[in-house]
Amino acid sequence: MQKKSKQGGIIMSLENLKTFEVKKEEFISAEDKAFLERHQKLYEISLQFYKDSFELYKKAIASQDFAGIPEYSGFRLKDVAEAICKNVNAVHREFVSGIYLYFSEKYHIQLDHRKDFWERKYSDYYNLSDEQIREKFQMEQYLDIVSDILEQTGGMTFGDLSAQQLKDEMKDACKFRDWVISIKGSTLKYSGWNLRERWDGSFECDNQFIKVLPRTLSMFLYNTILHLPGCNFLYGYSINLTPEQLKEGFDTEPYLKVVTKIKFFRNGRIDIKFDTPERARSFAKEWCGYVPAA
Repeated sequence: MQKKSKQGGIIMSLENLKTFEVKKEEFISAEDKAFLERHQKLYEISLQFYKDSFELYKKAIASQDFAGIPEYSGFRLKDVAEAICKNVNAVHREFVSGIYLYFSEKYHIQLDHRKDFWERKYSDYYNLSDEQIREKFQMEQYLDIVSDILEQTGGMTFGDLSAQQLKDEMKDACKFRDWVISIKGSTLKYSGWNLRERWDGSFECDNQFIKVLPRTLSMFLYNTILHLPGCNFLYGYSINLTPEQLKEGFDTEPYLKVVTKIKFFRNGRIDIKFDTPERARSFAKEWCGYVPAA
């Protein structure tokens, strides 16, 4: 039942509030909800442990006479309370950051973890009053963090947000240096990276374009981020190439079908050969920001 305020507005009933919370949960999968409920339960158990410990500590102190013990003796009585409070802060931070990390890693999206806010909220633990310490046992709710995550999506699905962020990252990587992208037939030609010769005669490439390429190709080919079969050479901090690999390139056709070969050149060019010219142009325009010459 709804009630009107003195200003004529509507006061949301408890039932409506619960409905609103359920609607927020409709945006997450059953698997996500199961994780969040387990995460919340473990968090609450941990927090209750420290709350009980603090109350036991205060009860034990109240039953003893500690008169005459210097404030700065080898053991200070308030050290225990501060240690409990410090651990409680860590429990809160782990609860919040764990939820952001879960959604970031599962859906391959970049989220602002609001670290500055949470660090400020759960940073103090020194020289607090008993009342201030007890306030720290107030529990957060996973729905509040989920609401912030959904707000950061801007109304997009997690899949659409992941694709958009990856496109932006790839386009930025393409613009990292004096890059040039051209299309010749079914081959995308990217120039703008440095090839370094190593002490053992092999060659090394750690261009940002290469670091983003595996995820971008996966999204382009499969509409999700997977570990590309047969493309282990693309993963890692850098790519190490033998002279033979530099000459012959990497055949990926048995694995990817659509992308048939990736080849590196000493002059700083990378060729990515697709199965059709249309596919090469589509990837270059949509994911690399390629604009055909007029």
